[in-house]
Amino acid sequence: MASREPRSPRALAAALQHLARLSEPEAGGAGLTANQWTALRYFAEANRFSRTVSGFAAYNATTRGTASQTVKALVAQGYVSRTRLDRDARSARIDVTDAGRRQLAADPAQALTKALARLPASLRGQLDRAVERLTGWVAAARGQNAFGTCDACRYLQGGANATARAGGAYCRMVAAYLDGHDMRGLCALYVPAGAR
Repeated sequence: MASREPRSPRALAAALQHLARLSEPEAGGAGLTANQWTALRYFAEANRFSRTVSGFAAYNATTRGTASQTVKALVAQGYVSRTRLDRDARSARIDVTDAGRRQLAADPAQALTKALARLPASLRGQLDRAVERLTGWVAAARGQNAFGTCDACRYLQGGANATARAGGAYCRMVAAYLDGHDMRGLCALYVPAGAR
C-alpha cells in the first residue's frame, strides 16, 4: 500500500467525528438513547472510584443534573444499581447489573470494537498513545480533566508491598490499594504521570 500525505487536522477531526457517529446507535437503539449507551459503557469500564454520577458527568462533559437523569433512567430499566458510599452519604457508586451486562452484549458500538481488534497490535498501540495525547490536549483546552488508567497516572505508587497486598498498587489520591479492575478501569481522578 502506497503511503499518502496525512489529512489536514480539520479533515482528520471530521473523519474522527464521522467514526464516532457511525459507532453510535440511532435514537432509541435497543431501547436506549445514545447518552444511556455512553453511560452504560462508562460504568462498565470505570474503576470503583469513578463509578459515580459526578464521574460520568465529567466523562460525558455534561452537567451533573443531566448525568443524574441518565443514571435514573438506567436504574429504572434495571441496567445499573446505586449503592450509597459510606464515606459520603450524598454520593453513590453505580454498578452495572447482570441485565446491564446482557444489554452491553448487544452494544451497537461493537462494530468499532471489532474493527479496533483487527488492527495489528503495533498500530493499535500507536493509536492508543495518539488518542491519549489528543484527549489530554483537548481536555486541557476546555479546562477539563482527561480520563485515563492508573498505570500511567502520577498518583500511582507501586512497589513490592503494594503488589503483594492487593495484586495491584496504591493510589495516593484516594489513599487506597487498587485491584486489577481499578488498574485497567477509566479514572476520573487521572493525571498523566508527566503532568505538573
